[in-house]
Amino acid sequence: MDVAIDAQFDGFWFSATRSAEVAASGSVAMAGAFPALDVEGSIALEAGSIALGPEAFKDSTGFEVDPMVTIHRERRAVVEREVSEDSFGFDEFEMDLRVDLGQAVRLRADVPMSDDFGQKFSQLATMSVDLGLDGDLRVTQHQGTLSVVGELETMRGEATAFGKRFGIQEGSVTFTGADFENPQLKLDASHRVGQYGTVNISIGGNVSTTQMDLSSPEFPDETDVMSMLLFGKPTSAMSETEGESGAGLLSAAMASAGGKAARATGAAFLQNVQIDPGSGSVKVGFPLTDKVYLSIQKVTPDSDTDNITQAAVEWILSRSTYGEVVTGDRGKSSGDLYWRWRF
Repeated sequence: MDVAIDAQFDGFWFSATRSAEVAASGSVAMAGAFPALDVEGSIALEAGSIALGPEAFKDSTGFEVDPMVTIHRERRAVVEREVSEDSFGFDEFEMDLRVDLGQAVRLRADVPMSDDFGQKFSQLATMSVDLGLDGDLRVTQHQGTLSVVGELETMRGEATAFGKRFGIQEGSVTFTGADFENPQLKLDASHRVGQYGTVNISIGGNVSTTQMDLSSPEFPDETDVMSMLLFGKPTSAMSETEGESGAGLLSAAMASAGGKAARATGAAFLQNVQIDPGSGSVKVGFPLTDKVYLSIQKVTPDSDTDNITQAAVEWILSRSTYGEVVTGDRGKSSGDLYWRWRF
């Protein structure tokens, strides 16, 4: 069947769902013997809003069982099914479309930085972005291979990481060809921490291997940067106002996390963070050995004489007993011995 179509549209809504709203104007021409059609056109977006949840960035290959679990299925019947191929013939289209975003697109996405933490740490292990995008894309298809090429720039927006809002300074999303589902990301943002200065966040890589680095022009040490995000002040300020124990133990905790704060955010660091929004307490801890655990905690004191920052060391003495020593910036210290009785 020979086809010759010249379509023109003005403010046409291609999608109007909660996850994607797209309205555009332009023209598209299709000609040829179906399904081997040549498709050419130019499209300018009038409105666009795309929302992506964490599931959009995760591998969804199916229901996979943990390698530690073995499943035995006796007398299981294997049934073969024939899968019918798409008869529409979209793969035979030869396509060349130009798309102008026209500063009309808004992208909202929750990007998981690590899959190792459950709902409890979702706020810390997920980065949320809300961006306005502008730029031009060229969408082509040749011999069944779909390709998207172009660079989009961020016009406005913010990112939320570690529960803090970062204002977007500049950024881009670059599509390089056939791997259009995995574009290159570049995003620079900053967060003001009171009188102490700013914490900068730099996000790079592609969607599947996103890298995040934290820094501060006022405090180059990674421990200070993480302390500013978690406690609202660098370790030097903690040592002046809340005692030397807080800064020293936080430094030791960061060192045991393995160097750069950016690497710690996605590994053992978050695994040992406890935050209670109701009381405002924050606890950071790390195992020093298989029997000794070191932690620092910022709490809301019941009185002026109670500790604000306190440190604790726990160690296992036997299978049924363990001890704990606690000290803090207000001089409140204690030592306890616990006996577990299991029945």
